[in-house]
Amino acid sequence: DIDYAASSWKVMDAKEIERIVKTHCRPPLAVGEFMHENGRVPVWFDMEGGRVRLWENLIPTADGGFMVPVENKYTAGFDISMGKGGEESSQSVASVWSLTTNTKVAQFNVRDMNPADFAEYGVAICRFFNNAYMCYEVNGPGNIFGKRVITDLHYTNVFHRTSENKIGR
Repeated sequence: DIDYAASSWKVMDAKEIERIVKTHCRPPLAVGEFMHENGRVPVWFDMEGGRVRLWENLIPTADGGFMVPVENKYTAGFDISMGKGGEESSQSVASVWSLTTNTKVAQFNVRDMNPADFAEYGVAICRFFNNAYMCYEVNGPGNIFGKRVITDLHYTNVFHRTSENKIGR
């Protein structure tokens, strides 16, 4: 049974998580933000305290920007919250995985971004990562996210659930 009233209850000991992170995780190569307009290909800015962490070596471009290796393929997963903010609110999270190196290469966490704006930022992230294959949580705020991604921003490299039992698939 799910007790939604107790959803902020901590399942694991914070000190144990801290020990595991110190033992098994490496610090990001860069921390910053993506600046974009309407989900278009973003520009990366190194920024202390930024919400995006990168574990991918970026390649400088002729125009002074950065890009990821063009030959690499990526996928991105999105867990969407309502973005109400507040200490007890859940976060929206985007995680990017390199299918080429089989490693996590980026993460974006935010508590106070509504699902439609998170979709715009998410599409920008996917476009930066060579049009990464997007997979997002469909239920709840994921419906708002998905409508913005597909209908408004026209990003189509998206996972679609299919039913093997459906007639006429």
